[in-house]
Amino acid sequence: MEWMEFILSVATLVFGTGWLFTYRAHKRQENAKADQEEATAKQGAADAFKSMQDAYQQMHEDVLNRLKEVCDERDHYKDERDEERRANKELQGQVKELDERMTNLDLQYKRDISRLGRRIDVLSPFLCGVAGCMHRKKVSLMENIDDNSFATSGGNEKSEQ
Repeated sequence: MEWMEFILSVATLVFGTGWLFTYRAHKRQENAKADQEEATAKQGAADAFKSMQDAYQQMHEDVLNRLKEVCDERDHYKDERDEERRANKELQGQVKELDERMTNLDLQYKRDISRLGRRIDVLSPFLCGVAGCMHRKKVSLMENIDDNSFATSGGNEKSEQ
């Protein structure tokens, strides 16, 4: 085909000015091919852009869905944290109440021990710390009880029967 065009071009050049028309026709044909290739390339680029846009849209939807899941999970953890805080507050209130009760009981026990100590001092002339003893030895209370008895006579000495 190219030889044929070349021969025609040479023949028209030799025989007259027809070579100009042949050259222009050939140029139009090449331009048409280039335009067609450019249109094909543009169509390919448009298709590639469309596929990129679809992929971006899908990624965007996936990210939004994941964000919604994460936000829901965060809200769930916030609710759990609030419940734990409420439970912790209740337990702290109970601990405070128990601490107050223990403090009150401790004060009450100290008052009772003091009262019993005063009673022992008042009754000590009439009592003896040793069962069955008639000598009326003084009775004292010990904080650390070594044996099963709750009273001893004198200081650290144990009374004998």
